[in-house]
Amino acid sequence: EAELLGLLSPDEAERALAIRHARRRSAFIASRSLLREALSAYTSQPVGRSEWQFATNAYGKPQVTAPLALNFSLSYTSGVLVIAVSRKFELGVDIEALPPPASSEIPWHVLNSVERKHLHTLPVPEQYLEFLRLWTLKEAYTKYLGMGASLDFRGVDVSLDPVEASAAAAPIGRLADPLLHQQVLSLDGQCFVLALAGGRTLY
Repeated sequence: EAELLGLLSPDEAERALAIRHARRRSAFIASRSLLREALSAYTSQPVGRSEWQFATNAYGKPQVTAPLALNFSLSYTSGVLVIAVSRKFELGVDIEALPPPASSEIPWHVLNSVERKHLHTLPVPEQYLEFLRLWTLKEAYTKYLGMGASLDFRGVDVSLDPVEASAAAAPIGRLADPLLHQQVLSLDGQCFVLALAGGRTLY
């Protein structure tokens, strides 16, 4: 962990060391160091892992400031890290693990009334997976917008068939409506739901 910590910027290292929960601290350090690895691998130019510099926008979304202009989004859960990188497209990605049934209580308060009604039409054993399908789309879409959790997720409307997302509070004009992709994955016997949003900046 000390070696990976050395790849981070002073600000990132300070943020990492302020995380008291050991597992969360390790996940943050690993995600930021592996992000640098992914960015260096993506570009054809020789850029060292420690050369990447980042800033956050007004809503806290991390962005590359140097040495090259790249867009990225990352998400991690239960030992799995997903990183999306692009030169041309704004991105938002989210991955969530399906927890054991005994600990899979749905946080109903983050859903709007239509979503709650939809989940209640399903058999109880199927509800949490459906919740994750809705939730990961909301996460990916709001990350794509660059606004993340600053948006009230109850105001983010998503559809699973077809896969679509919209929000009344979304910025007007800067971003095209994104293409959305979602997949349910099985890795080492664990079920995950992955969602990706990507689209062009209009200006």
